[in-house]
Amino acid sequence: MSAPTGLADSLCSQFDLDAMFPEPTDVLGITFAKQTCGLCPAQAECLEWALDPASRCNYGIFGGLTAEERRELIRDRKLGNAHRLDYGKFSPKQIRIAPAA
Repeated sequence: MSAPTGLADSLCSQFDLDAMFPEPTDVLGITFAKQTCGLCPAQAECLEWALDPASRCNYGIFGGLTAEERRELIRDRKLGNAHRLDYGKFSPKQIRIAPAA
C-alpha cells in the first residue's frame, strides 16, 4: 500500500509515522494525530486515498478520521447520506482549506 505522491509533503511525513497509528484507547495520541491532520494541506487527498478500496487501511488516522469514522463515512456515502466531517475542537479558522481554483 503506497501513498500518492502528493502526500509526500504531508505534515505526518515530517515525524515518526507511528504517531498516526495510536491505539484505539489512546485519547491523547488520537487527538494529536487528528490535530496534525487538521493543519495539513494534504488532508482531503489523504482521506480520499484512505477511503479508496484499493488502499483502504483498517487502522490509524488518515485525513483526520479514525478507522471507525472512515467506515461510518463509507457507509453513509453508500447510503447517499450527506455527511459533514467533524474536525473536533478546531474552529473554522484553524482548519486549513485549499483555495478555490
